[in-house]
Amino acid sequence: MASKQKIKIGLDANTVIYLSKLNDPKFDPTGIVKDLLDKRALDTRVFASTRRKDLPPILKDNYLGETIELPSGIEIYGNLKNIHQLLTAIKSGEIEAYVSPTVKYECEGGVKQVEKFIEDYLHEIVVDDKDAPIFYTKRMELATKYGEANAIDNERDGVSLQERVTADACITAEYALCGLNFVTANLKHLVHVNVDDEDYKRNGKIKQVNYNYGLIYTTRDGYKRSPEAYSISMFVSKLRKWNKDHTTFLCDFVDVNIDDKDVFTL
Repeated sequence: MASKQKIKIGLDANTVIYLSKLNDPKFDPTGIVKDLLDKRALDTRVFASTRRKDLPPILKDNYLGETIELPSGIEIYGNLKNIHQLLTAIKSGEIEAYVSPTVKYECEGGVKQVEKFIEDYLHEIVVDDKDAPIFYTKRMELATKYGEANAIDNERDGVSLQERVTADACITAEYALCGLNFVTANLKHLVHVNVDDEDYKRNGKIKQVNYNYGLIYTTRDGYKRSPEAYSISMFVSKLRKWNKDHTTFLCDFVDVNIDDKDVFTL
């Protein structure tokens, strides 16, 4: 039964923005990038003789246009490839992707392509008024614990000159309370201490804080685990393996605290 459940995952604001850009035709006016991605035929050789100013807008994005070199020597747009697979899985219905209250707030502000993408393809977690006091109290407790454990760094408030929890910590707490792992493009603050080494130290500390707080859920494999933050590449790698052989998939839980109307449930 659990294997038939759609894969439920949270998204951070940056991931939502990148997905919305790939989905918006204005960032790929001729459709060439999307066509090549669909055919798995996009690498930098296609645009080798194209001046940067003439590239499709999506390839001029610092994140989506970043390239990596494969062992074969061919350079590909690795981040764009991963975002494409994630977008395809969301639009096909294979994945139910959620935005937490703080992520929704961060994505507001007049960027129509982002707001429309959320409205059309993502699930917005709703916190009813009656549950809001306990939800936001627990969110602050948990966000504070991330800072105390050096899992997510606090930041100095320039007004009070005190250390405060960050929006990143609040987002992480919101998804953990809902029973969701989440996908993030913010590796420096939510996954690694040393990004170049890919040490996953923040990821491990976040998971431990959630465990100590009693946030333990059941994966579709029947394991008991606590929520954590996945890099986009880490999640997509697991998704590819799942689609290939439907073996181990530890990226989502079957006992989420969200009902069928996307409302947080205690």
